[in-house]
Formats: sequence, C-alpha cells, structure tokens
Amino acid sequence: MEDHFEAAAPFAAAPSPPSRRSRWWIWVIVAVGGVVMSCAGCVGVLAWIGTVGPDTAVYAGNNVPDRFVETMRDVGAIEDGEQILYFYSDAFVNIRNGFSFISDRKIALYSPDVRPHLTTVLFEDIVDVQIYRDESFFTDSEISIVLSNGMPLTFPVSSEYDRDVRFFDAIRDRVPSSDK
Repeated sequence: MEDHFEAAAPFAAAPSPPSRRSRWWIWVIVAVGGVVMSCAGCVGVLAWIGTVGPDTAVYAGNNVPDRFVETMRDVGAIEDGEQILYFYSDAFVNIRNGFSFISDRKIALYSPDVRPHLTTVLFEDIVDVQIYRDESFFTDSEISIVLSNGMPLTFPVSSEYDRDVRFFDAIRDRVPSSDK
C-alpha cells in the first residue's frame, strides 16, 4: 500500500495583525467628536435657556415679554389695566423662581421660597426706600423698602444699563413721604 501524499503548497505567511499604532487616528476622531458633541450640547442648552429664560437686565415695562406678563397674571401679581413700569427676574429659566416689578399702582415681589409667595406693596405704605448698588455683572444691586408697619423688604435688581437706578427712582418718585 502506497501512501499518496500530495505535495502541500507552501504555507503563505499569515498576515500580521495591524499595529495598534496605526489606528491612533480613530481615537483622535472619537475624542474630537466627543468634545464637539459635548460643546454642541452645551451651546444648545444655553441657547434654549436664552430663549425661554429672562434677560439678565431689568426690563422697561413696554419690553416685558407677553409670556412673563401671563405668568404674573397666573400668580395674581398684576391686575387688568395695570401698567408695568420696570420688571426684573433673577431666575435662570422660569420667572416663577422669583421676580419683582413696579407698576403704576404698586411694587410686587414674588418668590416661591417665602410665604406668602406674593407680596404686594402700595406706594403709600412705604416710608423709606434705599438702594445698595453693585455695579458688578455677577452680583445684583439691592433695593430695600421699609413699610409703615416697620417691616423691611429687600429684593435684587440688576445694575446692567443702570436700570437698577431707574427702578429705584421709579419707586422713590411714587413714595409720598420720601425726600425727593
């Protein structure tokens, strides 16, 4: 019995696996893509906040967005026919997190952190008003009022465009007993 063997073809050299070094560019693309997507996400969130949130400055009455006026009506801060002179919210996205305004009738302060959430003050109930200015972009000025019953109230107002002074002057000019 004869063994028949075919001559085996010589083995071809197996291709060597690709070097890990040759794929560095994939990791660079993944890393850059991740950074770009993260930045795009942050820009998207900031754009959304800029669209729905209040401005960082005091609004003159005729520039208050209708959606803010509607929120003020919803919380009972403004009545029909009342004219807003100045409005400010230190909230980041939703003005229901805090706002103040002066109208032709009163001052209204709204904060979900205190009870009652809404405080309204008629001008004739104010005996003193002061402003503590802070011209920094990062910190608000404060307006303090003292009521005829001795109760003090303090609230923030942005100093951008010097509208904190206008807000203060609008109060001071309407307080009957203030020194003008």
